[in-house]
Amino acid sequence: MIPNIFKAYDIRGLVGSELTKQFAFSTGVAFAKFLELEREPATVVIGEDMRPSSPELADAFSAGVTSQGLDVIRIGLASTDMLYFAAGKLNLPGAMFTASHNPAEYNGIKLCLSGARPIGKESGLLTIEKFVREGVPVSLRPVGVENHKEMLQDYVDHLLTLVDVSGIRKLNIVVDAGNGMAGHTAPAVFSRMNVDVTEMYYELDGTFPNHEANPIDEANLADLKEMVKTLPENCETIDDYLLLANIYVSIQERLYFKLKQIKRTEYNWISPSILEQCNKCLEDTIGKECEIGGVSVEKMITHHSYEEQQKIIDRFLMPYLIENNLEGTEFRFTAIVDMITPKS
Repeated sequence: MIPNIFKAYDIRGLVGSELTKQFAFSTGVAFAKFLELEREPATVVIGEDMRPSSPELADAFSAGVTSQGLDVIRIGLASTDMLYFAAGKLNLPGAMFTASHNPAEYNGIKLCLSGARPIGKESGLLTIEKFVREGVPVSLRPVGVENHKEMLQDYVDHLLTLVDVSGIRKLNIVVDAGNGMAGHTAPAVFSRMNVDVTEMYYELDGTFPNHEANPIDEANLADLKEMVKTLPENCETIDDYLLLANIYVSIQERLYFKLKQIKRTEYNWISPSILEQCNKCLEDTIGKECEIGGVSVEKMITHHSYEEQQKIIDRFLMPYLIENNLEGTEFRFTAIVDMITPKS
């Protein structure tokens, strides 16, 4: 009996009782058939996280794909965004074995089309589920070939093209990887930046011995908060930067939405051209007479000291927020990548 573990945007279930090697093989077969119908490239890129069950489930899925005559590229240990990067760079459909923030006893599969286009129930997952439940005809093609490819450095190279970090002053930061995939990707990124990192729980361990991999639960942030308290008093904490980013993004969004008179939900990213427009608006409104020179808020966040940032906030940003009735707003955090990179 096929378990009901097909969700809106992925597949997630208990390992052993719901998500088995046989299920993974059948899903690989079904995915290959779906890709054939969609006239997708005949190679699938597969990534996996550090959960104990991920390698064997990925092996079974790969065997299912290749049994239908499609080839496979295994990129090994990867974060979900790294798999999507690989699918985009190689322009191939992909599968990622992870259960995201779910407890250790779970695992799952995230699927995408070539170019990292997502697959959900409305874009193919229902068809794949139907093939798993009903089966598909045996392929008469020769069995496909499985190869391996290292993508971590390509992924890091790409991340470092999104924001120019060459002029950023040195930062001291604490990173709690939670025994998850950040322990694999974060060192590769931060080793090429001007930062001193205090590492917490970088050991890859899908049993999550220190705390669950769910940062939304405040209890899972307790160790990180305690570690931050040990930093020298003159060190900035991540909270300072989140505050600045929240204020920056919030003002940009409101300026943009006011100009375009569209709803917030219809446009949730800011392109480089909009970034430039918003910076100009900010400089015209609050930055031209700044004591330390008229600078963009982006430059303020990345290049000025904490004390200088506070001067700008106290003298210019806070009056602006109060004047425009924004000071009580619950700011939404948007990652720098989302803030400056268009989404196709």
